[in-house]
Amino acid sequence: MVADLRMSLERRGLEVHFQPIATPDGTVRSLEALVRWPHPVLGVLAPARFIGLAERSGLIRRLTSYALERALDTDGADLAIVRSTIALAHDLGLRVVAEGVETPEVAERLRLLGCDLLQGFLIGRRRPRRPRSRSRRWSLACRGSRRSAGSLVTPMGYTARAVTTTSPHHQHHDAMPTSGRALTGVAIAATLHCLTGCAIGEVLGVAIGTALGFSDAGTIALAIGLAFLFGYGLTSLPLLRAGFALAAVIPIALASDTLSIATMEVVDNAILLAVPGAMEAGLGDLMFWGSLSFALAIAGVVAVPVNRWLIARGRGHAVVHETGVHGGPSPRTVAIIAAIAFVFGSAVLLAELVDSDDGAMGAAATSHSATG
Repeated sequence: MVADLRMSLERRGLEVHFQPIATPDGTVRSLEALVRWPHPVLGVLAPARFIGLAERSGLIRRLTSYALERALDTDGADLAIVRSTIALAHDLGLRVVAEGVETPEVAERLRLLGCDLLQGFLIGRRRPRRPRSRSRRWSLACRGSRRSAGSLVTPMGYTARAVTTTSPHHQHHDAMPTSGRALTGVAIAATLHCLTGCAIGEVLGVAIGTALGFSDAGTIALAIGLAFLFGYGLTSLPLLRAGFALAAVIPIALASDTLSIATMEVVDNAILLAVPGAMEAGLGDLMFWGSLSFALAIAGVVAVPVNRWLIARGRGHAVVHETGVHGGPSPRTVAIIAAIAFVFGSAVLLAELVDSDDGAMGAAATSHSATG
C-alpha cells in the first residue's frame, strides 16, 4: 500500500472532488473538497483508508501539498474554493494561516470562512511582498504538528505552503540526490549505517559459533541471521521510537537494507572461507579478529555501488530517507572504525602470510639438510 500511494502521488493519480453545499432554494454557498484515491485494485478509497498510512510512512507532506494544489488549481476559483480548501486542510489535521491580510473586511471574511490564524499588514508591520492582481487572492499557509513542505504557486496565483514545527516523528530532510558525488556520498553514508548492524550481527554470530564449536556451515548461518536481525533493527528502532507502526516499519526496513546486507554477507563470509585458518581460529587468536575485520571492511566497500544503484532509483536507503527519520551512530565514526578495522585486518593477514612463507622455507631447508 505504501508503494502504491507513493506511485499515485508521483503520477498525480489522486483526485480532489468538489461537492456543492447549497441553501434550500438551491443557491450554492460553498464547496466541500473531497480527496479520493482511485486504487487500481481496491477501487476508490476515502481519506480514512489512506491518511493514516501516509502519516506512518512519511508521505503526509507530499499528500498535503498535492491535495492543496489540486484544490486551489481550479479555473474560476472564488470564495467557495477558498472555503473548501480551508475545510480540506482541517480534514488533514492542519491549521490554516491566511497571509497578506490588509483590511478588517478581509479579516472578518476569513474568520467566517474558518481560517485559524491571520498574518499581514493589518496584523503586523510592513514587509516586502509580491504584487497581487486580485484583492481577494490571499495566500493560504497550512500549519500542522507533523511536517513541513515547500511552497507551491498555482496557475490561479495562490500560494499554498505547509510550514510546521518539526517533531522527532517527521524531521526535515532534503531531496535525495540522483547522480554525481552527492549520490555517492549518500550511498557511502547508507552503507556505513547498514554495515554497523551487519558487523554487530556478524561478529556475534561468528564468535558464538566458534565458542560453541559449531561447524563452518552452522557458524556462517548464525552470523548471517544475526547480521540481518541487527541490520534491520538499527533501521527499525528509530522509526518505532518516532511513532511509526510496526506494520509500516517492516516493509521500510526490508526495502532499505535487504540487498545491502545480503551483499555484505556474501562477500564477508566468502572471504572468511577463503582465508586459510580463519574459520578454525579461536576467539583468543589474532587471526580470528584480523580476518573478520578485513572481511567486513571489504564487504562494506563492495556494498557502496549496490546502495548507490538502489538510491538512484528511489529504492534502498531512499525509502528510509522519505520518512525523514534517521538514527544510528555517526557515519563519520563508523567510517573511522571501518578504516582502522581494515588496517588491522590487513596487518594480521600480511603477518600470517609472512609467517607461513617463513615456515614453509624453514621446513624446506630442514628437509634438504636431512636428505643431504
